[in-house]
Amino acid sequence: DLAVRGDADRHIQVLANLMLNAAKFSPAGAAVVVSAARHGDGKVRTRVRDHGPGIPTEFRSRIFTPFAQAESGDARRVGGTGLGLAISREIVDH
Repeated sequence: DLAVRGDADRHIQVLANLMLNAAKFSPAGAAVVVSAARHGDGKVRTRVRDHGPGIPTEFRSRIFTPFAQAESGDARRVGGTGLGLAISREIVDH
């Protein structure tokens, strides 16, 4: 019984970005769990949980910066532009 007001396409974009990141960084066959719950003042908190290695401590302050990636250069195991989380944050902030 949760309802969220806003642009449905942007909500889908944010959830897709979060779920894609979770799936990309999780071991093969691992579950990605998406949940939503009421969280004070009528707000809804959405969580995406994975079983990946986590975000390196030294990268956490930059995770929502455009083009930021924890792994860079030829050593990168997972592709991407580094824009998904930055775009998602902008959408959520608006």
